[in-house]
Amino acid sequence: FGLVAAEALMCKAPVVVCDDSGCGELVRAAGGGLLVPHGDPDALAAALLQLLEDSGQREQFVASG
Repeated sequence: FGLVAAEALMCKAPVVVCDDSGCGELVRAAGGGLLVPHGDPDALAAALLQLLEDSGQREQFVASG
């Protein structure tokens, strides 16, 4: 379990993590970011672009996280 995602959520930063780890479970439970399939660089790129382009979603993730 990595602490980076938990630390980011505590610092009010939305996160993008893989859905196959403890980080994924944490983000899913908190609702503070997006989950992508492990090993899918296209899904990762799309999730990052989604967060960059959608300030409303970022604000929602910050409030939830």
